[in-house]
Amino acid sequence: MPLKFLIPFSFALIAAFGNVLFVWGNRKVGNTANPFYFTATAMAVCLALYLIGTAFFGLRGSGEFLRKNLFWYSVSGFGMFLTFLGFYLLYSRFDTSYYALFAVTSVLLTTIVLGVFILRERINLYGGISIAAAVVSIVFFGLSKR
Repeated sequence: MPLKFLIPFSFALIAAFGNVLFVWGNRKVGNTANPFYFTATAMAVCLALYLIGTAFFGLRGSGEFLRKNLFWYSVSGFGMFLTFLGFYLLYSRFDTSYYALFAVTSVLLTTIVLGVFILRERINLYGGISIAAAVVSIVFFGLSKR
C-alpha cells in the first residue's frame, strides 16, 4: 500500500472516530419523545466548535463564498439534517450493529446515484465488483437479523 494512501486514510479515520463518538452518545441517550432534541443539542456543540475553527482560518472572502454557494450549502445542510435524523432513528431503536447497514447503503447511494448518475464518474471492474459485494452484504445483513 503506497504511503500517499495514509493521508486520505487518516482523514477517513478522523471522520470514522467522530462517527463513533456521535453514535456512542446517541446510544447512551436512547429513545426520547422528541427525536430532534439530542441531535439539535449535539449539533449546537458541533456548530460552536466549527465557529471557533472558522475564526482560526480567517474570515476573508466569506461574504462572497456565502452568496456564491447558497444553493450548495443549503443542499448539504438538508442532507446533514436527513443523515442525523436517520442516525437518531436508527440508533435509538436498533443496536449499533445496524451501522453496517447504514454504511453500506450510504456507500451504494453515494457511489451509484451521486457518482455515476449525477456526476457521471466512471466505475471500473473493481468498482463494479465492490458494488456487487456491497449489495450482497446488505442481503446477508438482512438474513442475519431474522
